[in-house]
Amino acid sequence: MLAIVALTSACVRSVKVPRQLAVDPPATTAQLLGRLKLFTDVSRIQAVATLRFRDLRDAGIGRNKEYPGADGTLVLSRPANIRLLIKAPFVGKRVADMVSDGTKFTVKVLYPEDKRKYLIGTNAGRYRRVESGMQTADPALQRAGALANIRPQHLTAAFLMAPLDLETADGVYVLDEERRLEPGLKKDEQVIRTFYVLTLLERTGNGAEAHVVRRLWFDRCKTGTPLARQDLYEDGRVATTIRYEGTIRSEDGRPWVDRVAIERVDDLYAVDVLFAEGALTLDGEVPDEAFTLGNDENLEVIDLDKRADLLEPAAATRP
Repeated sequence: MLAIVALTSACVRSVKVPRQLAVDPPATTAQLLGRLKLFTDVSRIQAVATLRFRDLRDAGIGRNKEYPGADGTLVLSRPANIRLLIKAPFVGKRVADMVSDGTKFTVKVLYPEDKRKYLIGTNAGRYRRVESGMQTADPALQRAGALANIRPQHLTAAFLMAPLDLETADGVYVLDEERRLEPGLKKDEQVIRTFYVLTLLERTGNGAEAHVVRRLWFDRCKTGTPLARQDLYEDGRVATTIRYEGTIRSEDGRPWVDRVAIERVDDLYAVDVLFAEGALTLDGEVPDEAFTLGNDENLEVIDLDKRADLLEPAAATRP
């Protein structure tokens, strides 16, 4: 018997496996909802930030087009007002200007010169994606590329989060734990990160069926189990993925997220918003005219609701 044990021990070898990251103490659903107060309690945001856009049109072949970082001025006010002005770095040339009041939006594409357009539409509108060789034959609109798909309200959802009511009659929620394999800090290292995932569902009719409307991911491997990701669903599919990283301080010392990455795969774009310390004001005064965007440049106006080639059929679902 001793000989067998000795022989077996001689065959044992060390195998490299992903490293399990340590986790924070358990948290209740109520405690996790408290982590969202950073986004649910703020009423107004004014910030200068760096914006990094990615065009996802070639994601199917494993490539993205990443634009150089741009300077952005971001202004938000509840319930759903947003203004975003994008400027080219160094020269300060305006690239785009966009507003939304939660019902309608305006996107002014200003640069490059061959992409200048004034787009208007409704937040609830269903529009076909604008990309070369696909849904529209308008060459000028095709040249506008991914910028023509950007909707300011996609950013509003990331920062002006509505308080969650888990006790609604039609609502159902599930709190679960999920582990994800991801690259570590060292070369060729892999780690296992643990998340709490709060899934919010909405009942369909009077039966037992329900569909997912939102998923909130809380990182158990970071101190305080902060919000790390938010998935927003449309028509039963993930429409927006928002990732949150780091912490900075506003001008009055309040904590705020350092970097937010927003991805709209169906709309073929992603944008990273990097806030700057000392250039962030929370709950300051914001004039109403901040959310008015005229067409002083007399740009060509494209009303998306009046373009039959851009309206998506009501019964259609996105691929």
